Amino acid sequence: MLKQTTGYKNSEDVILIADDDKEVRSTLSDILEYNKFNVMQAENGEDAIRIAKEAKPHLILLDILMPVLDGYETFRLLKEDKKTKDIPVLFVSALSGEKDQINGLKLGSLDYIVKPFNQETLIPKILTHVEHRKRQIEETCLEKALLRTNELERKGIEYEMHEYLCQNLVAIDMMMEKLDKSQIREIFNHTLDKAVVLANKAYPVSMRMGYGIVSALEELLSLKNENLGANCRLEYIDRSIPDHFTETALQIYRIAGRSIKNAIKFSKATDISISLAREEDMIILKIEYDGINLFEISDDMDVKSEVKTLSHLAKIFEASYEIESSASGKTAVKVSFPYMALL
Repeated sequence: MLKQTTGYKNSEDVILIADDDKEVRSTLSDILEYNKFNVMQAENGEDAIRIAKEAKPHLILLDILMPVLDGYETFRLLKEDKKTKDIPVLFVSALSGEKDQINGLKLGSLDYIVKPFNQETLIPKILTHVEHRKRQIEETCLEKALLRTNELERKGIEYEMHEYLCQNLVAIDMMMEKLDKSQIREIFNHTLDKAVVLANKAYPVSMRMGYGIVSALEELLSLKNENLGANCRLEYIDRSIPDHFTETALQIYRIAGRSIKNAIKFSKATDISISLAREEDMIILKIEYDGINLFEISDDMDVKSEVKTLSHLAKIFEASYEIESSASGKTAVKVSFPYMALL
């Protein structure tokens, strides 16, 4: 009798069964499909490798005694190929000896299931390894998104700096004869100030000096007040929070900067407050602002894209990015991350 032992609905998780015994494949397939998994089948090792490369399943259930390529050789080839090396494999075999199980685990199999199997213990094992694989895939995607976002930010800053500096320097050169020294000095100093602001978008001065999130936020607010016109203030800061450089501190700084920029750009905020506090093992960064409530414009594609990007950036560093609406109608961005990440 088939039993549903997972709470899955409309699962997109793919499991590849590689076994030369048609009856075993059919039984396993029925159990897995009943528990809302998508199933693919291979009757030998060569087919299993080909399907794994094309479909990239979340998990492979691999028999050992198969024609063409046995399970051990199939496993070795899967792990040697960059397209399939990260796919988790569970041996499912009638070889029940302790030596066989040890050999399978030594090769790198995550588990060894002996036929005939008990579906009540089989499904939880499969579910555990599928969930782990999904987290791996998600983390890889997030890391790529971070690298891509950082690269786009860097290129944007370079372009903005190049355009601004070139325009101002060309203007000074063209108007040199019409300007006195004080006017030239004023334009030149303003240009240098703008260059510093652009440079600090990527890496604040305080962090280049080895300081951390506390000093960087203070620096960020002074720059925002000077260059954006909005009233940006530090509502509260816990001075016991570590203030030395870490990669997490840098990313939180960037998330804060983009959140403030978004508040001004999308919500037309004129009053922005920031607090940084410790709550047990977590650090809470809160950015609250007036203007158009973000939930009122949540369908805007640019808003959606920014929120999704910032959520991904936060998740890479084991942080959470939440948007709340206060009773007064203000929007609050809340970033929570582990205290240990700042040590």
